[in-house]
Amino acid sequence: MPTAVNVRARNANRFFEGFSTAISQSVPANANAGADREEIVISPPVLSAGNGRARLAAEIRVGADVKTLWFEVEEDYKDYLAADTLDAFVVASLVPAILQGRNMRLEWPMSARLFYNLSRSLIPILAGYFERPPLTRVIPHGFTPAASGGAGVAAGFSGGIDSFCNYYDHAQGRVPDAFSLTHFIFNNVGAHGQMTPNADRALFLRRYTRLRECAKKLGKPVIAVDSSLDEFLGKKFELTHTLRNVAVALLMQKRIGKFLYASGYPLSETKLGPDSNMSHLEPVILPLLGTERIECMGSGGQHSRVEKTRRVAEVEESRHYLDVCVSPHNAPDGIANCGVCWKCIRTATTLKILGRLEEYGKVFDLRSFATFDNLYLVEAIGGKSIYAKEIRRLIAEEGYRVPLAVRCIAALLPAAAAQQFSMRIIPALLRHRALARFINGCLAW
Repeated sequence: MPTAVNVRARNANRFFEGFSTAISQSVPANANAGADREEIVISPPVLSAGNGRARLAAEIRVGADVKTLWFEVEEDYKDYLAADTLDAFVVASLVPAILQGRNMRLEWPMSARLFYNLSRSLIPILAGYFERPPLTRVIPHGFTPAASGGAGVAAGFSGGIDSFCNYYDHAQGRVPDAFSLTHFIFNNVGAHGQMTPNADRALFLRRYTRLRECAKKLGKPVIAVDSSLDEFLGKKFELTHTLRNVAVALLMQKRIGKFLYASGYPLSETKLGPDSNMSHLEPVILPLLGTERIECMGSGGQHSRVEKTRRVAEVEESRHYLDVCVSPHNAPDGIANCGVCWKCIRTATTLKILGRLEEYGKVFDLRSFATFDNLYLVEAIGGKSIYAKEIRRLIAEEGYRVPLAVRCIAALLPAAAAQQFSMRIIPALLRHRALARFINGCLAW
C-alpha cells in the first residue's frame, strides 16, 4: 500500500511534467551523480519596451533545450524592473533544479544575500519539502553591488480574503509608515485556472479589470505582471505558489523595498518537510528570499481565517470586489463567486454566521449557496480541518443555530467523511440541483 510520503513524491513528479523532456528525467539513485547531470544555465536578462509594455526575459538552458522565461508590465513600470540581477530567474528555477538534482550556473550577477541563504538554508529546506536530496548548487557570476532598495511596500492583491486582510492590516495609521502599503501587484503566474496559456491569460485580464477598479477606490496603484512562468514550471500551483510570487517581487526590487506576502495559514500551522502546499513553509522561507534591496515578509499569520473574514467585512470595497472563487466558470454573468466551490462556501458560511452575508449579494451567487448551505454545515460541524474547527468556535461564540439534522449527521459520520462535503459531495450534486435542494431542505430540520 502506498504511503502518504510516496503519494506526495509522485505528486511532485507529476507537477513538473510540463517543463521539458530534457529536464523531466528521473533523479539519479546515486546522490553523487548530481554533479554529472547537465546544469541549468541562466543567461543575462534582456529588458525591452514597446507598444506600452516593458518585458524582462532570460534564456534558460539545459543542454540543447532552451526556454525563454519572461515577465511583462505596463511600460509606466519599466523602471521597477531589476535588469541588473538574475534574482527573479534564480528563484523561478529553483523547483526544476531541486527536483532534478541539477546545479544552476549563472551568466549574470545575483544578490550575495540571496545566494548565501539559498546555499545555506533554502535549498536544503526545499529539498526536504520535495523529498529530494539537496544536490543543487548555485554557481554565481559575481554579485550585484550593494544598494538600497526603493521605498515601495507592495503586496499581492487578488481580491481574496488574505489580500483584503493584508490591505486592512497595513492601511495607513495601523502600522508605522515604513510598512504602510503603497502598491498592489497582480500576477499571472499560475493562479488563473492552469488550463491553457491563452485561457489563463484571458481570465487574468478579466480579473485585472475588476481589481484595477477596486485598487483605485482603495487609493493604491496595481501593477499587473504577465509572465510565462506557469508555462515554464507546469502544473500544481499550490506546491510552489510562494516561489512564483516572490520571483515577481524580486523583479521589482529597484523600486519596491518590502514585499508583504499574505499568509494562507496561521503561524501555528508552520512546519518543514513534505507537504502539498508551500504556505506551511512561508514563515521560514520568506525571510530567506530577500536581498540587500528587498525584504520579503509574511503577513496575516497571526489571524485565523475567521478573524481575517471578520476584518475584511469592515472594508466597504470588499462587498463589491471580493473574489475567492476557484470555479468562476460556474458563477452567473456579472457575479465573481459561484457560491458553492470549497472556497466560496466556506467564506459565505463564515459571513452568514457573522450576520454579514447579505451585504455580499453583488459578489456571491447566494441562490446557489442556499442550495448547499446545510450540506456544508455537516463538514463545519463534523470535519477535522483547521477551518472546520475555526467555524465551530465561531458558531459557539455567535450562538448561531445549527439545525438538529446537521448535528446528528455530523455526529454519526467519521470526521474524515464529514470533511469530504465541500470537495466531493457538493461538487457531485452540482449536476443534480433538485436532489441537492431536497437533501439540503431535509437537513434544515
